[in-house]
Amino acid sequence: MRAPSLFHGVLSENPNFFASYFTLTGVHGLHVLAGMIPLTLLLLQSQGVIKLKAGAGTNGNNATALDVAENPKKVKLVELDAAQLPRTLADVDAAAINTNFALAAGLQPTKDAIALEDVHSPYANLIAVRAKDKDQPWVKKLVSAYQSEDVRQFLKSEFKGSVVPSF
Repeated sequence: MRAPSLFHGVLSENPNFFASYFTLTGVHGLHVLAGMIPLTLLLLQSQGVIKLKAGAGTNGNNATALDVAENPKKVKLVELDAAQLPRTLADVDAAAINTNFALAAGLQPTKDAIALEDVHSPYANLIAVRAKDKDQPWVKKLVSAYQSEDVRQFLKSEFKGSVVPSF
């Protein structure tokens, strides 16, 4: 009997964030290592597939594969570039795929996923500004525009429920 395999990635709540992040920072590889792996491990733990060591993935402590304390199903965790994950589906038992890559591959996470990230994820997208700018009028305007009913409805219609606003 072969061990089931799960390729690394994740179903993100906001695909536009990732596109912007990668464009603005140019550190896609670092982001994958620093964010996507812990998010995937937390998703697997929330579904009872693995159990992480105490404190892993919480309070700013990013979880890694070394933090897996229990793996009762003997799931083989394999890390791949997130953009490649949809193409692996024919060859693996499951893959944790970012929403943007799932949608681009013709998948609909609300119908095709076996698990989705919770809306209360510690990895929800936030608007962050420097402390000295937090009370600036443009910040209030930006937050108000982003957290509007128009944006909520756009996300709902454009992504067919696969992108869930955390505001």
